[in-house]
Amino acid sequence: MAFRVGASLDELARTAAFPNRKIGYTTSGVLAQELATIGCVPVLFVTPTSLLPDHHTLAIARNGIIEPTLADDALDALIRALVVVNNPYQRLQP
Repeated sequence: MAFRVGASLDELARTAAFPNRKIGYTTSGVLAQELATIGCVPVLFVTPTSLLPDHHTLAIARNGIIEPTLADDALDALIRALVVVNNPYQRLQP
């Protein structure tokens, strides 16, 4: 996932240039609110690469412990938090 404080969706989509036809986005506040309804919190790990300098890995913690696999309620919370749109900067695979 791409994340940078203060960046717009357009800036992140352009920089990341994911190959996907659709991308999902949310704000940290909406994500935290949805996860709070099931007693979870988001945890972001900074995991940049040379191609994706704003790349982060999202984990979910419940009771202070990061879940190694996501339970259905956590997946449902993520789905509720995401807005899916066409990717205007789709990078086609060679």
